[in-house]
Amino acid sequence: MWPRAMIAVNKWGCDPPIGAARVSDASHRSRLGQNRCCKRSPKLRRWKSKKGKDDVDMLSLILFSALFAAQIPEPAAPLDYVCPMDPEVRAASPGICSRCGMKLRLGVADHLEYALDLKLQPRAVRTGSAAELIFKIAQPATGKPVHDFEIVHERLFHLFIVSEDLSFFLHEHPRLAEDYSFRFKTCFPKPGMYRLLCDFYPKGGTPQLLQRTLLIPDGTRLNRMPHFLSSLRRMI
Repeated sequence: MWPRAMIAVNKWGCDPPIGAARVSDASHRSRLGQNRCCKRSPKLRRWKSKKGKDDVDMLSLILFSALFAAQIPEPAAPLDYVCPMDPEVRAASPGICSRCGMKLRLGVADHLEYALDLKLQPRAVRTGSAAELIFKIAQPATGKPVHDFEIVHERLFHLFIVSEDLSFFLHEHPRLAEDYSFRFKTCFPKPGMYRLLCDFYPKGGTPQLLQRTLLIPDGTRLNRMPHFLSSLRRMI
C-alpha cells in the first residue's frame, strides 16, 4: 500500500500507482461532482442571471445617455446687441441695424426722459413774423446741459411742427450752437395751436421723442390793439 500522503496528492490529479488509483479517482470524482453541483445550483444560476441583466441594463443606460446628449442642440448665443431706435432688432454680435442703420448697442438701457427747455425770440411771436426757436437739453439726474449727441438719420436733431387743423406741417433740423442749444428760425402762417415734436439722441442715453405746444396769437389783432386803446382814451 502507498502512504496516505501520496494517495492524498494523487487525489488532486497525480497519476496514482496501481491499486490506489480507483480509490483516489473515485474520491476525486466525488469531490469534483460536488463542486459542479454547487456551480449548477438554481440559486447560483439566478444570481448570475440577475447580475448579467444588471450589466446589460447599465450598458443600455450608458448608450442611451450618450445618444441623447449627442441629439441635444447647443444653446443659442444670447441676443444682447440691440438697436436704440428699434429695440425689436437684436443680434448676438455687434453690427448695424437693418432698419435705421444705427450701430447696435450692448444691452437694453432703461429709458430716461431728458429735460427739454423751449424759448422763443422774440417772446411775443406773431403770425407772419420770423421767430427763432431755441431748444436746450439737460441731463435728467443732474440738470447739466448735454454736449454730445448721436447722429440719427444723418442729423442730430429732427423737428416736426404740426398745426392744430393739420393744414401746416414742417420737418426741419435745428443747428447746434456754441452754447450746446439747438436753434431754428421759422414763421407761423396763422394763429392757433402748434404741436412740436423733438427727436434727438443724447450720447450715452436713450433716444428721445419729446412734445411741446405753442399758442400763436393773431398778429393782426395785436396790431389793432394800440389803436383801440388810443380811441378808448379819447372817449373817456
